[in-house]
Amino acid sequence: MIITLIYFLQIHNTGNSYYESVLLAFIVDNCTVLVGGFYRHPNTSIKDFTDDFIKILDKNRNIKRCYIFGDLNICLSNYSCNNLTRYFVDAILDEIFLPYVFLPTRLTDHSSTIIDHAYTNDVFVNDHMCKTGLVISDIADHCANFMFILDKKKMQPQLLKGLEIFLKRTLKDLTPL
Repeated sequence: MIITLIYFLQIHNTGNSYYESVLLAFIVDNCTVLVGGFYRHPNTSIKDFTDDFIKILDKNRNIKRCYIFGDLNICLSNYSCNNLTRYFVDAILDEIFLPYVFLPTRLTDHSSTIIDHAYTNDVFVNDHMCKTGLVISDIADHCANFMFILDKKKMQPQLLKGLEIFLKRTLKDLTPL
């Protein structure tokens, strides 16, 4: 296996748009994999951020395995009642990226919001699969997203079952905030 790493860190501060991004591009066995992390400041314009974010996704549309994560401070549960949230989600879906976080990622005594996101354009067919979830911890006010990309050819059935049991036990043993 040959791995080549290409790394980009950017801080974007133009007009009404302030956000940070890290993009890591790996070449693994002749397959390019892009992993991105984004933070959008809560006071940043959702429209301006969406337009910039979509340009980044569009620029990398030929990479078949893109995984994008971020604290975007856009609550996905507002899709049906907020035009800017709908604009953001629809724009991502138009780029053929699917969301993989559907549960609240920030929990307080009076609210629960889905502001931490995970997206991919990977279709997970044939040789690999995906397991996603959230980890609840008292070290942060957000849940941690995770996404395991598993190679089916190298996975043994008992290992997959073991991973499933581990995740269930871990989630069961964690105490709620």
